[in-house]
Amino acid sequence: MELFLCKGHPRALNPMELLRFIPVKLSLSLMAGILLGNWLEPHPAWAYIPAFLLLSLLGFMLFGRVGPTPCYEVTAFAATLCLGMLAFGLSQPVYHSGHYTASDIHGVKLFHLKVREVLKASSYNSRYTAELIAMDSKMVTGKLLLAIPLESHGALLNVDDELIVPASLEVTPKPLNPYQFNYGAYLKELGILHQIRPGKVEICFLDNPTPTLRGYAAGLRNTIIKRLAALGFAGEELAIVNALLLGQRTDISSGTYDAYKNAGAVHLLAVSGLHIGILLWILHMVFRPVELLPKGKTIKLLVLLVALWSYAVLAGLSASIIRAVSMFSFVAYALYLNRPANTFNILALSIFFVLLAFDARLLYSPGFQMSYAAVFAIVWIYPKLQAIWRPGQWLPRKIWQLLSVSLAAQLGVLPISLFYFHQFPALFFVSNLLVVPFLGLLLGTGFLIALLALFQLLPPALALVYEEIIGALNMVIRWVASQQAFVFRDIPFDGVMIILSYLIICGLGLILSKINYKRVVVLLAGIICMQLWMGFRLIRLKGKEVVWVLQQTGDTRVFHQSGNELRVASGTGLQDTVMLSGFRVAEGIAKIIEAPLASAYRWENSCLYIINEQSLLPRVPCRDTYLLFRNSPKIHFDRLLENTTPKAVIADGSNYLSYVARWEASCRARNIPFHNTATDGAFRLQIQPALTHSVHQLFKKGVQEDGKQSYTDTEGSKNTKEGA
Repeated sequence: MELFLCKGHPRALNPMELLRFIPVKLSLSLMAGILLGNWLEPHPAWAYIPAFLLLSLLGFMLFGRVGPTPCYEVTAFAATLCLGMLAFGLSQPVYHSGHYTASDIHGVKLFHLKVREVLKASSYNSRYTAELIAMDSKMVTGKLLLAIPLESHGALLNVDDELIVPASLEVTPKPLNPYQFNYGAYLKELGILHQIRPGKVEICFLDNPTPTLRGYAAGLRNTIIKRLAALGFAGEELAIVNALLLGQRTDISSGTYDAYKNAGAVHLLAVSGLHIGILLWILHMVFRPVELLPKGKTIKLLVLLVALWSYAVLAGLSASIIRAVSMFSFVAYALYLNRPANTFNILALSIFFVLLAFDARLLYSPGFQMSYAAVFAIVWIYPKLQAIWRPGQWLPRKIWQLLSVSLAAQLGVLPISLFYFHQFPALFFVSNLLVVPFLGLLLGTGFLIALLALFQLLPPALALVYEEIIGALNMVIRWVASQQAFVFRDIPFDGVMIILSYLIICGLGLILSKINYKRVVVLLAGIICMQLWMGFRLIRLKGKEVVWVLQQTGDTRVFHQSGNELRVASGTGLQDTVMLSGFRVAEGIAKIIEAPLASAYRWENSCLYIINEQSLLPRVPCRDTYLLFRNSPKIHFDRLLENTTPKAVIADGSNYLSYVARWEASCRARNIPFHNTATDGAFRLQIQPALTHSVHQLFKKGVQEDGKQSYTDTEGSKNTKEGA
């Protein structure tokens, strides 16, 4: 990638100088339109009309040879802005003609589906994305998540399989507890709004499904993997080959993936700009003799483009592959024009092309953001680092080049990585120094092995050697990842910090070129603003007091946050480390204290009573009383409501479903708010800062008062176990 993106650049440009490039202006305008479209959410028709009018006006101005006047530039900006809004609107599946959401989607429907992609299986289900062909014999469009229990069928589904299933549409799951991964929002970004979960008996497979390009590519990938497995590839080595060469990570174990992530080498497992850049360099060198033929450069360009996009299809046409191949298609064209130095134009044109031609929602993809941030940082910062020191010896020069590329790329992606993953592998330069020098040879040999395996020409000895090399790669990555002291986790980082971090990075980049007063001011302003924001976060956190009733099947969990301290109470005494990690990172928690679950918590005139069969309540309740029911207590619920008049009733995940339904009906009849954590998610109770001390003490000890009153269910409700 360094060969195409850095070599030959005449001088290092400053960020503000980029605005003189027309493709950069157009890409920024398009991205602004996409952001505006996401904020306003207009119907595509409202963006289509002004976009059409402005583009027509722009065409008349261009036809009339109007120069680059302010009016012309404003019109071009407004037209591209509207084009971005239109692109975002058209990327929303609900606006597509014939989308299934325009029909009645309630109840059991008969779906005709075509498998589009095989996803990584969960602990209980094999999962697929499927395209809708018809719903109840009506032709419709749209994508669904297809989740099939692992015990429901023997063989996995394949891309292009067509099936008929009766099922009910389910809204994609949302997190029930705060700061958990929102899988439903992630699927929505992919255009998937619902899921279906049929069983084995309900699935009817259609014979001779219509083949597609994706299906052919999946068949080729499966053929390559099967033939490699027949030659001795197995386990993690085969999974790494599948990810490294073919872009499929579904078979990688969580332990191996975590090792690559902790070593700062997870980018090796996704076919992206690094892989496509190496592939383009190999093809560029292999087909260089073609340039000697008549029209040889044109023939070579066509061969390179066909080869790149054929590989993109083979690797699955994921979002990362599409953007990487798009970018390096422009690089190949720049090489054809013999202008490889105009790198910023190449990046801007590829961004414009990907967002407009494929999917405007990619702008919100972490992979898209990190990919272009890394490339931009390499192009901008790498030449500056090389200018600092120019070793005369070959080995120090190559080592410094590798370190410069790694450092520049890491600076580019660091703020985004901290925002999404809250982790920083400090030994990233070690893994890159040990792996990247051999990556060209590793990928080049891998592409050759995949091609030979496809045509059954692969010598077993070569396959054995390559398997040993992959095993050595895994060993190196595991060794780097085992240095746990250099993996910094649970780093709080928000959106404001991203902006301020890039301001600091820009200041550093400017100073690397030339030190002057204005550039030092930019750097210091970024550092001071970051310190002020972190101080503001600490002050805001210090006065925060919240009680959470969380959702956990079969258990009661109450979190009490007081500033940067979190007290955790559980009915079973067990804790969920993932849940705690999310709280610690998002809220900046410095101390976690485990406390026994009390029977009640009070602050001033408000109280939270935890109700089970042994609970006793005061005859005179608090002004604001909250009742939390746990473990399906057999109590006279209606009498309890009459005597306490609670402000809200909460049922957590430890209760039977039949009990929760009965309690909810009783509360609805009395207009009492009812919160079921199994469907409504965690219950949040905000406490006034002035009342912090009392609830802090009672959370440790609980409340037991005189004058109790029992509400045992004398009607003897039958405890039917329907599951929590």
